[in-house]
This record gives sequence, structure tokens and C-alpha cells, in this order.
Amino acid sequence: MKVSILIRTYEKDLKWLVYCLRSIQKYAHGFHEVVVLVPEGTTLKLTAEKVVFVPDKQPGYLAQQSDKMHADLYTTGDYVLHLDADTIFNQPVTPETFFVNGKPIWFITPIEKASPDAVAAWVPVMTRFYGVTPRYEFMRRMGQVIPRWAYGCFRDFAYRWHGKSLEAYVMDQPGHQFSEFNCCGHWLHGNFPDAFHFHNTETDGVPPSVVSQFWSWSGLTNEERATLEEAVA
Repeated sequence: MKVSILIRTYEKDLKWLVYCLRSIQKYAHGFHEVVVLVPEGTTLKLTAEKVVFVPDKQPGYLAQQSDKMHADLYTTGDYVLHLDADTIFNQPVTPETFFVNGKPIWFITPIEKASPDAVAAWVPVMTRFYGVTPRYEFMRRMGQVIPRWAYGCFRDFAYRWHGKSLEAYVMDQPGHQFSEFNCCGHWLHGNFPDAFHFHNTETDGVPPSVVSQFWSWSGLTNEERATLEEAVA
């Protein structure tokens, strides 16, 4: 089983990316490759990772979501582990960390237990995309693993259901109203429930995460920098 790590980032988050990659080098073992997607025109040279330049489409918030849902075009693994630049591993991990009985783990929370903000933001988005009201929220934890075959199937559904490519659908959404992992998870849960270990956080508990997530939009403070330096030293 080959698992690629994919990070989609952009110029303003490169200061976070440094720590994300250092955490991979320190803690991640047995992964097939590390691929970093950045918009064309970004100055980024790495040696241990593969850098792929993608079109700098706007709005960037939607473009990066579309790029993630084309992960199979940029990676060569059987599965893809998605990370953001403002995340770090906080302990040793292997591909098996993200699987149960050979199936990728996908954390889900019953929609009635999700935060009111999440319900207001994502239920209409998921319903509009898939045509079915979601029973769960699917964007619960960073470090999401998706099998290679799922991306093409997901894009094919978008074309059949909406009459346009997934990229076109995502980029056409007003007010940044799309959520790639919520929509993909909702669709996969409805069509391939046995292909994943869907971990219900309400009935099965919430185990500690192996990924620490920060918030790059707030900027990298001196305190956060010190925390990150200590974590990946």
C-alpha cells in the first residue's frame, strides 16, 4: 500500500509550510512521497519533496479546494493523505495510523451534534452538491486519507449531476460556498459506505489527533513560532 502526502498551499502560507514539512521529516515514516501544490509564480524550491505548480486561478480559496479533489493527477500513491500547510504531525505516524482493518478512517459527527455555525455553513453546501440532506458533518479532522480511485468517481458524479466539471462547479459557487471534504465525504458515505471506516465521534468517541492544526489566516505569531520550533526540533 502506497500512501502519498499532499499539501496544497500558496505564497502567504509558506512560512507555515516550513514547519509542516519539518514535522513530516521528523515523524512520518513509510509514506510513498510528499507532494506540494502551489500556484504558478510562487517561489518555492524543495529537495525532499515534489513541487507541482498549478494554475493561479481566482478566487484562490475555491481553487485550492478543486485542486485537492484532483489529487490523483499529482500523486502516484494508492491513497492520498491530505494536510494543510498550517498543520504538523505531533507524534510518529505511518500510513497504518490512518487506517482501520485496511480501510481509511473518516471521522464524522451527526449533524445535530455539529456546531450551529457548521450546520449553517455546510448543510446547504452539501445538500446543493449531492442533492441529499446530510446526516453528518464530514470535515472533522485534518489528516484525511482518500483512495486514488475516489477522486475520478467524485468528479464524474459532479459532471453527470451538475452538467459541468467539478472544477467549474466549485469555481462557480458564490461567496466561497463549497467544502471539499464535506461534499466528498457526504457523497462517499452515500455511495461507498463499506470502503471507509466511518468513525462516528458521538458513539465511538474522539481519540487524540496525531495532527496539530493552527490557523494561518491569523498570521504566525512569535508565540506560535516558538511552539512550532519546539514541536519539530
